Amino acid sequence: MNSQQLYKMALLALHCGLRAGEIFNLTWGDVDLKEGTLLIRDPKNRTNRVAYMTEEVKAMFKAKDKGEPGELVFKSKKGGRIREIYNSFDRVVNALGLNEGKTDPQNRVVFHTLRHTFASWLAIQGTPLHVIKEFLGHKTLKMTERYRHLMPDVKKRAVQALEWAFREANGQGKVMELKTEEED
Repeated sequence: MNSQQLYKMALLALHCGLRAGEIFNLTWGDVDLKEGTLLIRDPKNRTNRVAYMTEEVKAMFKAKDKGEPGELVFKSKKGGRIREIYNSFDRVVNALGLNEGKTDPQNRVVFHTLRHTFASWLAIQGTPLHVIKEFLGHKTLKMTERYRHLMPDVKKRAVQALEWAFREANGQGKVMELKTEEED
């Protein structure tokens, strides 16, 4: 696999939260540049879903030679479906020294780390867990709960947003005072 193709596949995992297998199965018919979406067909949990492109992902697709709707976006050297990315990705990670000194397998950088980073960034930004669940294509919220620890201020920010809305409404005279029967 060439380094440009590996980069583009890593970009999809990091910016759209796609699994390696979902990237391998992506066809040009699944890419909608106008809407900025990717249709993820027959993923791991057997339910199709939509992934949304960032501007960088859109630019990557626009710069790529477009194929026929049924044609794979990413192909092996022989023109078929890619079966694995891990050896190529591991070579890059090792060359960069990202796993140096890491003995615990859970702390090592692997291709799937990019998908976890996507979900972590969403959680840090305050994206509700049920939305992250939908982006990742998880069957249950329990799978997505692992990102909750990255959202400690989400309740506080929600109340602050509500407070802002109250101030805005009050400043525009949209909040009415309520009187009790005794005041009439």
